[in-house]
Amino acid sequence: MRISKTLSTALIAATSIFTMAPAAALTNITFFQSTQLTHTRIASYTPGAGSSTLTIMGSSATGNPVLGVGLTLLKAAYQPAPMISMPVDFSFTATTVAMAVNTGVQFEQPGFNGTLSYTWFDPMLGATVNLLTAVFTQGTLNINLGGNPAGSFFNSSPLQTIVYTSDVFDLTAFAQEDFSLGFSAITNQFAVGSGYGVAFQSNVVATFAVAAIPEPSTWAMLIAGFGMVGFASRRRRQVRHVSA
Repeated sequence: MRISKTLSTALIAATSIFTMAPAAALTNITFFQSTQLTHTRIASYTPGAGSSTLTIMGSSATGNPVLGVGLTLLKAAYQPAPMISMPVDFSFTATTVAMAVNTGVQFEQPGFNGTLSYTWFDPMLGATVNLLTAVFTQGTLNINLGGNPAGSFFNSSPLQTIVYTSDVFDLTAFAQEDFSLGFSAITNQFAVGSGYGVAFQSNVVATFAVAAIPEPSTWAMLIAGFGMVGFASRRRRQVRHVSA
């Protein structure tokens, strides 16, 4: 009976720790953003019955690099700089065979699979660095209908698959990724004909985030919780022995 009561107390303590931990551990961290340095529309959407394609090309070679801003999570090789901000090259290609849907307020097209890449020439290394690359599936394109020529593209794991790699950002301790693109100054008014949208070009901004898995501090809290339970159990036994 005494053992059962002690174990029950331990389980309650452990459960309360695990219940509290995920809220802190799964907080999203925005670690990278990009904006255009020119007004040239670098995003392009091409609809088609076989597949629809979304491409973005922001390159210093064409005079249209984007401004990349790294907010946190830099690898040790790039510390102690708290952030990075420089012109970078951005490429994005995604395709889908899914049809578009008119929701009444948005044009929506799911099922985009593709890759994106930010590269940066590091003058210290004298080489091109993979600032951030992502391989993704099941992204969704949304374009506003009516008088607001704007839209978005979003993807979030684990519902969809995203794999980040980077020479600059340390992403090894994170279990969930997501990113979103915002489109503005869209050239054409959208409509859905024959199940597909209308070709357009636009400006684009991008945001990338991760969510943490349980950290070592969470395990430390758990161990401390069990230690407190064990101490309380021993203390009760000592008090009972003295009383007897």
